[in-house]
Amino acid sequence: MSAKTGRNPPAQCTEAGPRLHPQPAGEPAESATPYVPQCTLAAQETEAAGNMAGDLILLAAVSLLSACQQSCFAWLVGKSRKQHKIMPPEVTGTPEFDRIFRAQQNCVEFYPIFLVALWIAGCFFNQVLAALLGLVYMYNRHKYFHGYAESAKGRITGFYWSVVVLLSLMALAAAGITNSFLEEYLDISIGKKLHKLL
Repeated sequence: MSAKTGRNPPAQCTEAGPRLHPQPAGEPAESATPYVPQCTLAAQETEAAGNMAGDLILLAAVSLLSACQQSCFAWLVGKSRKQHKIMPPEVTGTPEFDRIFRAQQNCVEFYPIFLVALWIAGCFFNQVLAALLGLVYMYNRHKYFHGYAESAKGRITGFYWSVVVLLSLMALAAAGITNSFLEEYLDISIGKKLHKLL
C-alpha cells in the first residue's frame, strides 16, 4: 500500500521465465504451449491498437476537417436564416437564402458517399493518395458552396471538380477491394504482377 495515497499500487507484470500450460494426461510434455502472462497480452493488444490508430491518422484528420467544413456550412445557413428572417421549418424565402440552403443540402447529400469512398480507398489502396484527394474534394466543395451563394452559375466549377475527385476515390476504392479480394481468395497479386512488368 502506498504511504502517500493509501491505496494499493497497480499490479505489476512480474511473471518471468518460460511456463507451460497444463496438458491433458497422455500427451507428451514437448507439445505443451508456452505460457504468456495476461499483462503481456494486454500490452501487446494496446500496442497493436496504437499502431492501427497511427496507420489511419491521415484519413481521420481529413474526416475531422470535412466534418468541421460541414458544420461551417450549416452555421452559414443558420446565419442566412436570421439575416433574411426565415424561421424553421421554412426552407424557402429570398433567392439568396434559397441558394445557400440548397448548396448546404447538396453537400450533405454527397457527404456519406465521400466518407465511404475516402476510407475504403485509404484502407485498401493508399492512405496518402486518398487523403490528398480528400483535401482536394473539400477545396472544391468550398468553391461550390460559396460560388452557389453568389449565383447559380457560380456553383458549376466547384461541383464539377468535386464529382471528378469523388469518382477518382471510388475508382481507387474499387481497385483496392478487387486487389485484396484476389489476393485473399485466389492468391493473385495484381500489384506484384504489375511490378514485374515494369
